Amino acid sequence: MGRIRVDKCCCGLTAARIFAVIAIIWAVLFIGLAFIHKHLYRWEPYFFGASGIFQLVAAVLVLVACTKKRDDLMVLQLIIQILVVVALVIFTCMMLYGQFNSHSRLQTSVRKLVTNVHVGSEHVNEDSREAEETRQLKEAEQNKEIEKLTKLYSAAAEDMPLETVKCKNVIPERISNNIQMRVLITLSTLIVSASAGLLGFTQSAAVRGILMCHDKPAAHVSVKLYDDDSGPDLDDLMDQGESDADGRFSLSGSESEFTTIDPKVNIYHDCDDAFTPCQRRISIYLPSKYVTQGDTPDKVYDAGVIQLAGHFSGETRDCLHRV
Repeated sequence: MGRIRVDKCCCGLTAARIFAVIAIIWAVLFIGLAFIHKHLYRWEPYFFGASGIFQLVAAVLVLVACTKKRDDLMVLQLIIQILVVVALVIFTCMMLYGQFNSHSRLQTSVRKLVTNVHVGSEHVNEDSREAEETRQLKEAEQNKEIEKLTKLYSAAAEDMPLETVKCKNVIPERISNNIQMRVLITLSTLIVSASAGLLGFTQSAAVRGILMCHDKPAAHVSVKLYDDDSGPDLDDLMDQGESDADGRFSLSGSESEFTTIDPKVNIYHDCDDAFTPCQRRISIYLPSKYVTQGDTPDKVYDAGVIQLAGHFSGETRDCLHRV
């Protein structure tokens, strides 16, 4: 995904990575324990409520950290990430609400049941002291029965064998479905976090060169340093700038990836282009030996003098200068 160079928002991204990693570990921990403890699904709202909050904080930190200097593609990717995380948080809150509601409905049902049992004994003379004492005694007995039945129902639900005849497949299917759902959510979160650059290893690269158009320096030419990503993922913007009056340019930036980054320089120019719409775009790839682990590159790739008047293999036209 398009994203501005890491060193422009280093502190925010570092905090975001920490929260993203905690969220993934937290979710994986629950999934592992769910296979061991058959009743752990009762606690899943709490596990994934915390996981959702961690992920939401991570996404917001990235957005805030890169607000001052960002790329439009990065904003689009962050919006998608935040929507995924918010959906997870909303789903978890709904589960929490349902769990608390189910306990409340159980107590209400038991109270109605006991009240119906004693409905025939409510015709007592309220004016007499004996009737008042009788009513109080019956209320006390009713409350005891409610408490007893509530505990009995809760204990029965907690200790119900998984192979009960009438519902032998209900609890195992619920656990299995919940685990499968959580695995999918966790994997999607991992993919989103990885594509956002929250996970992976920070790597950097630097390049310099001189742009010429025939025998004159090519001044004010737009130059961008990208991490080339194959597949559906968009290239990551590491740095951008323009050539000076002498045609010189110098770019450096960093990016987080699990594998070695593939830095390339895109040059957008109008040399020998007359009035043709948009700009000519050429790409120069940096050798992998010029990639450094960490935020600051140790080596600078010297592209030398680049003659823009010539034709380059793979040259294209570009109007948006986004990739």
